[in-house]
Amino acid sequence: MKEAIFPAPGPTGLHARTAGLLMKAASAFKARIDVSANGRTADAKSVMGLMALGAEAGTPLTIRADGPEAEQAVKAIGAFLTGQPIK
Repeated sequence: MKEAIFPAPGPTGLHARTAGLLMKAASAFKARIDVSANGRTADAKSVMGLMALGAEAGTPLTIRADGPEAEQAVKAIGAFLTGQPIK
C-alpha cells in the first residue's frame, strides 16, 4: 500500500469539475485508490464520493492506493493535485 498527503487544489477544492478530473486520473490505474479528508473516505473512482468529502482548497487529502499500480497511481494523483505534469 502506498500513501501520501496533498492539499486540495485551489480555488475550489474538490468540486464537480476537479472531482471528475481526479476520478478520470484514478480510473486509469489498476489499483484500489481511496481519498480521505475531513474524517471521511471515498473511492477515488467515484465522483459523488469525492465531492461528498467536502474538501475545500488547501484541505489535506490523504491518497491511499493498493494494488499492482499503487505507486504510479499515488504519484499521478499527487501530480494532478499539485498542478505538476503527470508522468
